[in-house]
Amino acid sequence: MKSRTIAAAFAITLSMLMGRSAAADDAAAILAKIGRAQAAQPSFVMTTTLAPLGLSIVATFIHRPPKPGTSALSGYAAHLESNAGAFKAETYIIDSVMYLSYNGVWQKKPLSDAQLTSQLHVMLADLNDHPPVATMQLDRVDAGKTYGDLRLVIPTPQTMTVGAPLPASLTLECMYDKTTYLMHECDGDQFSIAYGRYGDPANVVVLPAAAANATPLTLPMPGDSPAPASSPAR
Repeated sequence: MKSRTIAAAFAITLSMLMGRSAAADDAAAILAKIGRAQAAQPSFVMTTTLAPLGLSIVATFIHRPPKPGTSALSGYAAHLESNAGAFKAETYIIDSVMYLSYNGVWQKKPLSDAQLTSQLHVMLADLNDHPPVATMQLDRVDAGKTYGDLRLVIPTPQTMTVGAPLPASLTLECMYDKTTYLMHECDGDQFSIAYGRYGDPANVVVLPAAAANATPLTLPMPGDSPAPASSPAR
């Protein structure tokens, strides 16, 4: 249940970064500015913490010029590292290939443009149909700096659930820089998401040497073409 809540938190974050609209005009204008500001950044780091489980997910996102003759989407790179005690998992997306490592075992899968896009939109499908409701809140102070504040009530992407469903909606209270409109921190029930290192040259996504031994990932993924129907036995 908690892992699905974290996945929903990522979906919520992505919905903001992609400039989803809100119900209130003032809040919608702020969200639009946040979306534009985030999209203009060549890189940033997002850290999600679920304190009750001792789980943290550090995600580095890079948007670089694509190589000549390749898709524009090939310019996106990401590294997600999840840690919870002895558990460790990593995901890399580099040059349109996804690499997965679970406790040191590596697998990989080349991604088409449709598959890359689907990695986002499978989570955002419900949000597209039911955009978040945002309301302006009083400014908040963190480490001596004053930030703007938005409260977002977002319908949970039920397409991500397995087993018991998530709550019908999740609520995040998000601080943003009132000058740059870059996200600072979002807090939800039992988890938080911190943003930082915008445009930091130290933000890199480098595939470990061990990934060279990755075996093909055979699990179906969003964006895969449906398997052809088998011919009936004669």
